[in-house]
Amino acid sequence: MKTALTDKLLIRHPIIQAPIGTCGGPELAGAVSNAGALGSMAIWAYAPDIAARLVGELAALTSRPFSVNIRADLNQHEHTRVALDAGARGYLIKDHADQILEGIQHVLDGEIYVSQEVDSY
Repeated sequence: MKTALTDKLLIRHPIIQAPIGTCGGPELAGAVSNAGALGSMAIWAYAPDIAARLVGELAALTSRPFSVNIRADLNQHEHTRVALDAGARGYLIKDHADQILEGIQHVLDGEIYVSQEVDSY
């Protein structure tokens, strides 16, 4: 099904997997992305070294787009660094919906996009 969302996120199906805390890992998110939706994985519950390993595993499982969920109230800056160092192309704060489409466009243009509130990266 082709929609504005699928076009913008470069996915085939307008489905975004919920990151569901520690219940879903690289295997689930990778399978969802490989099936044409947007796989998501939470890393906020893990120490930064484990989070980095998990993001690396996810990136190795799929060449398709995926998202990584970071809780803004738990070690946000360190987890942002982990995600970006592991190859993430951007970090968006969900409280600022007005930045989401702008951030996605920057990423699709080949740039790295980080919300202004986390500009200390």
